[in-house]
Amino acid sequence: QDAIRSCSLQLVLSALSYDFIGTTLDDASEEMGTIQVPSAWRPTMEDVATTQLFFDLYSSSAAPASAKSLEALVLLASLRRSLFSSDEERLSFLCRMM
Repeated sequence: QDAIRSCSLQLVLSALSYDFIGTTLDDASEEMGTIQVPSAWRPTMEDVATTQLFFDLYSSSAAPASAKSLEALVLLASLRRSLFSSDEERLSFLCRMM
């Protein structure tokens, strides 16, 4: 079960870190900007269960799974503003993140 959790978290991190629109200028840079995920992901990103899953994993897991869960939350917090269907939905998402 730990191996599946670890591989699943790594897959999530890889998907959220992927450069879908080809804007990465320098792979050596560790600066993180806005995450540009496909618009088709909107329902999943706006779903309360998505963020709750990573908060639950963070609080119930030991390292390294807890660190990967936290990294996923950081990436989710960087989602582009235009992904959200409305300002209210974005505000709701940001409140869940805090």
